[in-house]
Amino acid sequence: MTTATAAITMIPISMSSREIAELTGKDHRNVTRDIEKMLTDIGEGVLKFEQTYTNSQNGQSYREFLLPKDLTITLVAGYRSDLRLKIVRRWIELEAVPPQPSLSDRQRKAISILRVAEDEAAAFIRKRVNDAVLVMQGHEDLVAVPTPSGKVTPKQMREAVGLFRSLQYVNKLSGMDKNNALLSANRQVKETTGIDLLKNSGATHLLANETDHALTPTAIGKRLGDYGAQRINGALAHLGYQEKKSVGKTDAWVPTAKGEPHSVMEDTGKKHGNGTPIRQLKWKASIVPILEKEMKQDLETV
Repeated sequence: MTTATAAITMIPISMSSREIAELTGKDHRNVTRDIEKMLTDIGEGVLKFEQTYTNSQNGQSYREFLLPKDLTITLVAGYRSDLRLKIVRRWIELEAVPPQPSLSDRQRKAISILRVAEDEAAAFIRKRVNDAVLVMQGHEDLVAVPTPSGKVTPKQMREAVGLFRSLQYVNKLSGMDKNNALLSANRQVKETTGIDLLKNSGATHLLANETDHALTPTAIGKRLGDYGAQRINGALAHLGYQEKKSVGKTDAWVPTAKGEPHSVMEDTGKKHGNGTPIRQLKWKASIVPILEKEMKQDLETV
């Protein structure tokens, strides 16, 4: 046995009074009474084997006993044969499982701190996402927007990044392309935390340049020969790339399944009367040759 192996403390196998009660069909109070009497009779301290557990249903704490094998067998020696057999078989199962290394008090404390930090981080993200949704719905008055004073701390930055990733995912699900999902998420983070992540990273200009490739119907019309936006919209609808749907109190063009690969839903930064964000349908450059090839003649008659 190496020194490193010898230094590892293994958790001793034990059986709880609750498990004994379950296996034997006895009331737990009666089992604990039997254990106390047994420990007193053999001269063992009761507190040595006693501990508390929390009931998951009412949240209250109760006491139980953890017994090693010899004391468990001693306890059930006076029980019926069928009940003793259940206990023996259970001990065979317990001994067949390799013992697990125990944790030091310091390790347990570290794990407890990490779990608390995880819960706090999750709660923060949930609150910030809820705040961002309220802002998107026009309920800014219900949100307390913090404004970082001085230098942003590493903790504030981590929290903002976590919120940013969550909102970016939601934006993509709503139909935004990658760049607009990033820009919208950054604006929402700034509104709820006061931190402009893209400005801090210097990526604003790059993202803006990339989104410049999205074309309006007017820009498409100019590329195809000075056609107006109305004619281009009609051609896109005729080809099955877009359709009109009610959005809030107005009708707006939205891409069809056929048009989605060539479309971009941009967040304009404005809102409808009900607080939902206004998004504008634009098109990737890939739609231009499609219109030119397939509907050049139809454009004249739309």
